[in-house]
Amino acid sequence: MKFEYIGSGSKDCPLIRIYGEESFGALIDSFVGLSNGQIESVSVEALPSYESIFGCRLTMSVGISDEGVRNISGSSSCFTWIMTRQSWDDLAAFAEPFHEFLGYQYQWLAGREAELPNFAKSEIALLISTYPDGQW
Repeated sequence: MKFEYIGSGSKDCPLIRIYGEESFGALIDSFVGLSNGQIESVSVEALPSYESIFGCRLTMSVGISDEGVRNISGSSSCFTWIMTRQSWDDLAAFAEPFHEFLGYQYQWLAGREAELPNFAKSEIALLISTYPDGQW
């Protein structure tokens, strides 16, 4: 699995995309761990088989409100994604179809195109895609 930040070049930017023709199980399991209190934060680059492109770093953590995905100190490669435990639980359920590879698809999890209101609250959009090139 790969993940990267795309700052411009599409009306959907800025965005982080996580993509590959594999299961998103480790990512979804992290959502569950964040929701049930097993973990307080996790870095995507630390997940098994996840590869950062151009040094992109994304830390997911529990907060008292849904802050979405944001730059850390104006960095072009370091980001944080803060959601409440309930929102991480909602996100885990919403992303469940990606737990197994079931063909080519994509889903917005944060930002402009996200389907649920608490997911849309984000400076930076985030999507997952099972396409090998990350298309959406």
